[in-house]
Amino acid sequence: MSLKKFNHSFFGEEQPSFLRILVMFLIYVIMAFAIYGYMADFIPSASWSTHSLYISIGITATAISIHYYLLAIGYTSLYGENSKAINFLFLLLFPFLAFAFVWTAITHGMADVLTQKFGADQQMVLELTKHEVNRKKTCTYRLVGSAIDNSFPEHLCIKQAEFDVLPKSGAISLQGQQSSLGFHVDGVDLQSTSVLVEAVN
Repeated sequence: MSLKKFNHSFFGEEQPSFLRILVMFLIYVIMAFAIYGYMADFIPSASWSTHSLYISIGITATAISIHYYLLAIGYTSLYGENSKAINFLFLLLFPFLAFAFVWTAITHGMADVLTQKFGADQQMVLELTKHEVNRKKTCTYRLVGSAIDNSFPEHLCIKQAEFDVLPKSGAISLQGQQSSLGFHVDGVDLQSTSVLVEAVN
């Protein structure tokens, strides 16, 4: 692939400006962190959930305002030969899509990476319930409960071996790393969980 084709594929122009390269690079980074954050088993802390929401709103509002301003002065334009209705719909929905990606990237993706890197090994005991979902392209064995409502999606994926030996519901010990941003779940501590079950019984 030639340099011009590469630039056109990734940056939309054969000879993109430095500003365009920088903006597109940031967009790709945010999308990558958002996808990772959606897949990661991460439970944000209550304080980080609140702070990251405001941060995401601020970043999205700033980026959207700049984008609309550049459209207004003719510095950039919408791609393709779409109808005015399609372009209007895109402009209407774009802020919500942008916020969803930014929020997921910051609240879950980046926070999870930082927690794994700088967090301390920790165990967390939560009241959770097993839930089996028979769907394609999603995890089958899950833990759900109000204790992980801040996670996204609102469940933790576990292995079938863990699912088979855990109680239907109750106190379950999770192991992972914890920071002020939240808790990254590596898996279930089956030994500690069995002790908790025996103590209840």
